[in-house]
Amino acid sequence: KNPKIDTWRRKYEETLEAYAELDDKKKIESLPPLCHTCHVARPLRSKHCRVNRKCVLVFDHYCPFVDNTVGLYNYRYFYFFLMTTTFALCTFVITLIIYSRRYKAEYSSLPWITLLLGLEVGICLLPVAGMLMYHTQLTMVNLTTNEHMNVRKYKYLFPTVNGHRRYRNPWFKGWMGNMMDRMQPSDACYIIPKEHEPLQSSMNSS
Repeated sequence: KNPKIDTWRRKYEETLEAYAELDDKKKIESLPPLCHTCHVARPLRSKHCRVNRKCVLVFDHYCPFVDNTVGLYNYRYFYFFLMTTTFALCTFVITLIIYSRRYKAEYSSLPWITLLLGLEVGICLLPVAGMLMYHTQLTMVNLTTNEHMNVRKYKYLFPTVNGHRRYRNPWFKGWMGNMMDRMQPSDACYIIPKEHEPLQSSMNSS
């Protein structure tokens, strides 16, 4: 249980009361988004997972291969899972090539059954390595899969500046800072930094 869940549930009740009392459209739009399933006021970057039926901080995606939702606190384990699986498949392919060459040198033929079975395993390297490259790119710019696929949907990534919507990532800290941010999860991963507070005000007024 997240220690801040009680705060978000209290904020949910307060926001519901504010909806009933406010009639100013701009003030209403500045209120935090609510999840009526979990009864919480959702922090930025969070989303309700329809598979696990709960809100997830810094929601990335639901992964059927690990049978879990990837979010703030387990993203680094998912990333390491991709790294180790890619490394294991690379070593498997290299071992298969070395074995085939030695087999051919000794028997003057190729171990076709072994090669076919090995090819079936080795072909998994392509999607896994592709996923690793994709998530490396996301990590270096401090975006989640959900944000990348719906980037224009979120006002905190596409606020209105001087009458035009422009891409601004308030959590961008340089590629090394972004990597550390994703590998060392904290509240700073979803709370807009103070230097970007004017950005938040423009987001609320858009």
